[in-house]
Amino acid sequence: MPMFLHLSLVHLLLNLCALCLFGPELERLCGCGPFALIYVSAGTAGSLGSMLMLRQIGAGASGAVLGICGALLVARYVRPSGPSEREYALFGRPLILTVSITLAFGWIVPGIDNWAHVFGLLAGAAVGWYLCRNRQHADESRTGLLGSPLIIALTTVCLATSATINRYPVLRRASALIQAGDYSLARGDRAQALSDFREAERLEPADYRPHLQLSSIYSARGEARQAREEYEWTVRLNDEHPDLTH
Repeated sequence: MPMFLHLSLVHLLLNLCALCLFGPELERLCGCGPFALIYVSAGTAGSLGSMLMLRQIGAGASGAVLGICGALLVARYVRPSGPSEREYALFGRPLILTVSITLAFGWIVPGIDNWAHVFGLLAGAAVGWYLCRNRQHADESRTGLLGSPLIIALTTVCLATSATINRYPVLRRASALIQAGDYSLARGDRAQALSDFREAERLEPADYRPHLQLSSIYSARGEARQAREEYEWTVRLNDEHPDLTH
């Protein structure tokens, strides 16, 4: 799953620091099983958010980490006993500041998949709210095998698997067409390359590569307007979605 993949050591260390800061507190509050449920649900929701909003998947665990933050924020206000002084200090300004800076950084800096952050935060808050409102499922020492949370986890996995199954063949087909188009161009067969790149563009409009190659082909054929349109799409997609991280 994308939440277990990172693009650099710095990327990994940043997420590990946030996880080590907030993760133990959430695990202490709700137990190991519910913590895992929140983490996996938030990470999966982040990937699904990327697929739905950007039509591609980034890499990183920030969606899952934001989900932990969302669950902690919910725990602060929903728990019947209320937070202790130590919990209040952690769940207050530091946590809100972390979430705010992460979201703001994601909108300002290009190349960051902020939709994964948003969907992960909301999913973590939703699952955390459910667990807090159903205290009989929140303490492993009393519940043993989780009932309803297990159903939620299975549903989440099924939805993620279904979305992945539906999406990945399209991505693979588009990539294969791009490779075939490149091969046709290398052989000088522009007509076949044009057909391949058009089909790849239809399957995956958010991929800049077909647009770039189509711009080159149209330019060589003297079709200046179409070449310009494809090049403008290439520039726009490169600006919006470089190598996405979260």
